[in-house]
Amino acid sequence: TKVLKDTDDLNELRNQLNKESLNNDINVHSIFCVSSSFHATFSTKSREYIYVLPFRNSSDNIAYNTILSYVADTLLSTLQNSPLDYFAFSSRKVKTATTMCTIQQA
Repeated sequence: TKVLKDTDDLNELRNQLNKESLNNDINVHSIFCVSSSFHATFSTKSREYIYVLPFRNSSDNIAYNTILSYVADTLLSTLQNSPLDYFAFSSRKVKTATTMCTIQQA
């Protein structure tokens, strides 16, 4: 087991993870050192997810892509800053104190 001691070690790990990611489906932007008591579910205050929509890759579809992007932005912006209950989307028993979340940026 290697102990990561400095920023160069963390950057090396991030680069290796991104290099080995299948089809670039997952991209690690940053890695932080945390205490051994850190728990990914209970110790975080927020999470960030970026969803990429499958636009058509053709100059013939610029209007289609523009409309699809506008519709997606419009629909998601209606959810922004509103408390949402994700209980119905949970696949098993919820371990957190609450199932409420808020989309900060859409």
